[in-house]
Amino acid sequence: SGSENLPMANISYEDCLDFIQRLRHLTGNLVFAIPTEEQWEYAARYKEEEGWSYAGGAHPKDVAYFEENAEGTPHWEGKSPNALELYNMSGNVAEWCSDGNWDSPKQMVRGGAYDCEADLITTTYADAASVQTRLPQLGLRLVLFK
Repeated sequence: SGSENLPMANISYEDCLDFIQRLRHLTGNLVFAIPTEEQWEYAARYKEEEGWSYAGGAHPKDVAYFEENAEGTPHWEGKSPNALELYNMSGNVAEWCSDGNWDSPKQMVRGGAYDCEADLITTTYADAASVQTRLPQLGLRLVLFK
């Protein structure tokens, strides 16, 4: 079906923590984590040029899958990467961050998704979701510490 190539999505924050624990065990205790908002934004905006609002460029259609070009589904292939050669930091599947929302028992989410408007996939836009939330538009990007 090709779904094995799609981004890891439809996974709650709690599922992400369980996955990371299992991954650590399987890999000899390598240190994986969910990025903080600061880490996520640094990776998304790395060497960003003036006028760029999206990870890797100024024009969302060049670097992201979002409501105008995703055809209602996530994609396995990336558009143009950013300076760290990371794909789909804007659009495609929104990503959990390890920071909680100060005003509620929710976790922060960054990046926007394939069904979002362009202003919701910028490198500065943030949202929050309950730790039990599972949506096909919400997934995980790991950090590996050396």
